Amino acid sequence: TFDEQEFRSSVGKALQQVRAILGTAKNPRLAEDEDHTYEDKFALAEFVTNSSIAAVLHVLDRMSLDGPKLQMLLKWVDEDKQTVTLSFRAEDQCAFLKETEVDHVIPSPTTKIETTKTTTNADNPTATTETTFQAQVVHKVKQFHWNIHMNYALAVFPGTDATSAIELQSRTMTRVIVTSGGMSTYYESGGPQLPVPPIPERTIHEPKEVEITWLLSALNRQAGLCQFSIDR
Repeated sequence: TFDEQEFRSSVGKALQQVRAILGTAKNPRLAEDEDHTYEDKFALAEFVTNSSIAAVLHVLDRMSLDGPKLQMLLKWVDEDKQTVTLSFRAEDQCAFLKETEVDHVIPSPTTKIETTKTTTNADNPTATTETTFQAQVVHKVKQFHWNIHMNYALAVFPGTDATSAIELQSRTMTRVIVTSGGMSTYYESGGPQLPVPPIPERTIHEPKEVEITWLLSALNRQAGLCQFSIDR
């Protein structure tokens, strides 16, 4: 939802940065604070929209949507009359590796002293021996080792044909993590009791998709410039 107060705060901060860059020769202000004609409203809307389109395309370019890939997307829109969808997909898996046991030593905060008297002979009737020791508690802690595998991919595809997708970026990550704690309360197929996994064994996350057909349609094919305009 649109938050006018937050929007004005963001614009105010942006104006401060612009003033710092432009110096005292320029004094950028909000459009509503300046005299303008009705035609200026259309010009401002076109300028802001084209700036937004250029910013989004720049982000996609940084995400590997280079010239050849962009031309393919434009072909889908112009020649094949297809929509274009930007899709983000992710999946993670968790596999049990092994179980180990370590000693966790907890020293006692108190020290105990024991005194022992021993009688030996007539020449040395009594000898005193003192023994000092500190008790400690040793806990046997079970540790469980897990292999965590994660991957994601950012791609674009025409229409509903995800098999023709063009991958922009992808990454695969594998890490081993160690957890500790009790055993689970269930058995799998009557086998040995298994530790509780830190994440589900396998999770295929719901894809995040957004159609970018309009964005591509607003790009001038010859000049490579944003061409959004309002029909007066």
